[in-house]
Amino acid sequence: MWILELTVPSGEVDFVAAELAGLGTLGLQELPRPGEPVTLQAYFDAPFDPGWFAAFNPHWLRPPDVNWAEEWKRGLDPVEIGERLFLVPDWREDPTPPGRLRLTVHVAQASGSGYHPPTQLALRAIEKVLRVGETFLDVGTGSGILSRAARLLGAGRVIACDVDWEALQEARDQIVFCGSARALQTGVAGCVAANINAQGLLLMADDLRRVVAPGGTLILSGFKERHVNRLIEAFSWPLKEHLAEAPWRCLVLASPGQASK
Repeated sequence: MWILELTVPSGEVDFVAAELAGLGTLGLQELPRPGEPVTLQAYFDAPFDPGWFAAFNPHWLRPPDVNWAEEWKRGLDPVEIGERLFLVPDWREDPTPPGRLRLTVHVAQASGSGYHPPTQLALRAIEKVLRVGETFLDVGTGSGILSRAARLLGAGRVIACDVDWEALQEARDQIVFCGSARALQTGVAGCVAANINAQGLLLMADDLRRVVAPGGTLILSGFKERHVNRLIEAFSWPLKEHLAEAPWRCLVLASPGQASK
C-alpha cells in the first residue's frame, strides 16, 4: 500500500478526487487542517509517476506494514441509520433491533460501504421520501447499498446503473446494467438517487432530471456544503429536504408535475 499526498485548493478537491478515482485509488481522505489548502491522501497498491498532479506538490508515502483489511473491519460496528435501517457488516452477528431493517455491508473494492457520511445521508433521504411500490433508480450504484436499502424500504422495482464493471459485479444481486443515466428511459423512476460528487452531479444534471418521473424525487449526495447553492441553482427544482452531516450535504429535490397513480 502506498499513499499519494497532494496539497489542493479546496475549490479543486472534487476535480482532483475524480481524477484519482479514475486512476483506481483504493480510498481517499482529507486531513484536517485549518484554512487553505487541503491535504488530500489517495491510497494505491503501487506508486506511479504523479506528473499530472505536479501543481499539487505530489509525494509518495509508505505507511507501516499493516493488514489494512483487518484494521478496516475492526473499525466497523453496526450502526442505526434514520428511523428504520440497521447497517451491519456481513461478518457480524449482532441481533437486529426491534423495528429496524437489517442492511448488510459486504466487504468489497467498490465504493459505498455505508459508513461514509454521504452514503448515510443518502440512506436517510431514501427512507424519508421513497414511496412503497414506486420504482427506485440508483445512478452510480457502486456496491449497491442504496439499491438494497430501497428494496428493504418497499420499492416496487429497483434499477441500478454504473459505468464501473467491477462495481456492477459487487452489486450483482441488484437489477443493474453497465452504462450511464444517458441510456435510461425518460421518467423511468419515481425516486432517483445519485451519490457521486459535485462535479459529476453537475455534468449529469440534464439526464438526472430527465429520468425522474413527474411528481417524483431526486436525491443528490456526495458533496460538501460549499457546493450546495451551485447545485440548487443548476438543478432548479424545489427543495424538499436538506440533510447535513458536517461538512457533507444531501439535497432532495421535487420533480415538477403530477405523480402518476
